[in-house]
Amino acid sequence: MSDDQAQHAALRQQLVEWQQALGASQGYWPAGAIANADTLTQAFSEFLTALTTTSDPAVPPLWLQAALRQQIRQQGITHLLYLKIVSSGGEAITKKSFWRSGQTSYLGGAVITYLLAATDGRVELAGSEVCLGQLDHQYSQPSDGPA
Repeated sequence: MSDDQAQHAALRQQLVEWQQALGASQGYWPAGAIANADTLTQAFSEFLTALTTTSDPAVPPLWLQAALRQQIRQQGITHLLYLKIVSSGGEAITKKSFWRSGQTSYLGGAVITYLLAATDGRVELAGSEVCLGQLDHQYSQPSDGPA
């Protein structure tokens, strides 16, 4: 049973319980009210499903696209920047000898892509960058006094 079907069944059960609690056996509920509620619940569930899902997971739902577009216009945003880390990694290397307390080298890098576009769709700038870095740190012996 899907989530929608489970929610539909739970709502139907709640309506039946309310019907019994409010004295439906004494004619309180008009004939067909539960069936009409079922139809309305099912239609609303289908509407929400259509509004919040897309066939392509990479494309946001229409309501989200509309909300973002509205906020971009209201805020007066002129450009949008998209950044993505394509790959990243790092390594730590420690060297220690009898005469020294030790040295550690940290190496790291990342590959990023970027796209800067105007809100009218013009691409202003796009590309990829490779960033590398290294940091060497020398450990020292603790001293008895202030440094």
